[in-house]
Order: sequence, then structure tokens, then C-alpha cells
Amino acid sequence: MKTSEIEAIRIDGYWNSTIGVKLKGRKQIPLHLRLKYQNTLQEDEIMKELRTWSEIHQIPIQYKRISY
Repeated sequence: MKTSEIEAIRIDGYWNSTIGVKLKGRKQIPLHLRLKYQNTLQEDEIMKELRTWSEIHQIPIQYKRISY
């Protein structure tokens, strides 16, 4: 997958967040592009790295519900 195919990164929830990668032209996030934190102790570090990566690639982070 190329970064040009990514529309946004969605984060659902505050505690035990789910992160999803929304592709352009798709209404829902596919199951294989959803993930949860494996180690909640490193959640702050993971979010900092995710924000840095999204800024470099100019991909917005949205705090929205991920429909299942």
C-alpha cells in the first residue's frame, strides 16, 4: 500500500483505542487495516510516532468512530 492511497488515519476510543487506516474511495475501513495497542504502557510513544509519520506524509488523523 502506498501513502497516496491513504485518505486518513482514524482513532476510535480513548482507552484501548482502535486505529484504522481509511483508504481513498472506501466507505469503511477493512478489517486487515484495523489494529489495537498490544502494550498500553507505550501508548503515548506510539501516538507521538504516529503523529510524526502522518505529518511527514500529510495524512490527517481523525478522532471518529470506526464502524464495524
